[in-house]
Amino acid sequence: MGLKVLSLMFLLFVLMGMFIPLASSYQNITSNVNTVHKIVLYLYERDIAIDDGVVYKAYVINGTVPAPPIKVKVGDTIEVTLINNGTMNHGIDFHAALLAPSKYYIPVEPGKTFTFSFVAKYPGVFIYHCAPGGIANTGIHIANGMAGVIIVEPPDLPPAAAEYILVKNEFYKNNQDYLSGNPLYVTFDGYAFRYLKQPLPVPVNKTVRLYVLNVGPNLWLSFHVIGTIFDTVYYNGNPSNVFHGLQSVNLEPDQGAIIDLIFPEPGTYPFVDHAFNHATKGAAGAFIATTNFTGVTPGTGQGLNIIPFKPPYTVISWASQTTTTTTVATSQALSFNVFEIISTISIILSLIAVTIVVGFKKK
Repeated sequence: MGLKVLSLMFLLFVLMGMFIPLASSYQNITSNVNTVHKIVLYLYERDIAIDDGVVYKAYVINGTVPAPPIKVKVGDTIEVTLINNGTMNHGIDFHAALLAPSKYYIPVEPGKTFTFSFVAKYPGVFIYHCAPGGIANTGIHIANGMAGVIIVEPPDLPPAAAEYILVKNEFYKNNQDYLSGNPLYVTFDGYAFRYLKQPLPVPVNKTVRLYVLNVGPNLWLSFHVIGTIFDTVYYNGNPSNVFHGLQSVNLEPDQGAIIDLIFPEPGTYPFVDHAFNHATKGAAGAFIATTNFTGVTPGTGQGLNIIPFKPPYTVISWASQTTTTTTVATSQALSFNVFEIISTISIILSLIAVTIVVGFKKK
């Protein structure tokens, strides 16, 4: 009798395990909001400033590096028109979208346009980047500046007194340095030490919200603000991935986070990529906390539009860029979600438990 009871209890436990993990996962969120955002992205090449006296021959989206930030809500529709005003193939890949890449993330030839749309079904801090055709070319176009952030706001986030968008990216001198992951510069918002030169004002003792994205394309970001602790962090910008009391947030290339923090008293609070070889190459800035805070600094989240100095200056040109399209073979690969794995194991265990119970009944 005792074994029968234990078997039934085991069966109940396993069956509960089949559903509890699924219930806790953050599924598609339906929203009453259904705003249509019509976005035009101009894709081309141009010179940009990335440090005092340094000009980089970049690939840009709407003229800036990083690309202009896009902010929408869950349930919104984004209609994107790409206009290639450049001299080579460009395209766009939205990590916030559920689309067939073979249909929508396709090369757009110079002088051509392409329009597609998608519904933002998941909240998050996502990357969007160039999709020129071929994996090798994609990384090169990201490294040359063609990437930005699209924020799909989660519903019911608590209010914040101030918000900033920070995008970390890397600049390389040549193809060899790119392949070895040895950048010449690592920056926030496309300019070395930009926010040490222009610190960002924040209020004292009130929630400040940061949307942080690491576009890479190669290096991790260990984002740290000196003098405070991250009260709440939504990894990837998704409320199901919540952490509290973190000293830093580690973001691999293409990953983002929403960070809520408080500056406890007036003063200057530097922020860095805590991989200090990155910080010394430009990935450092500062917040200034004041009691008379009047508003955020406009323009964060995208690079400078102009070269703010006169010749002579250094020009960095990636001479070994390739335009060869790489074809990658695809196969019927199995894709598993952690919750699917748990559920599958639970089903197998439940069948074993049922077999045990039936066996006892026959005896």
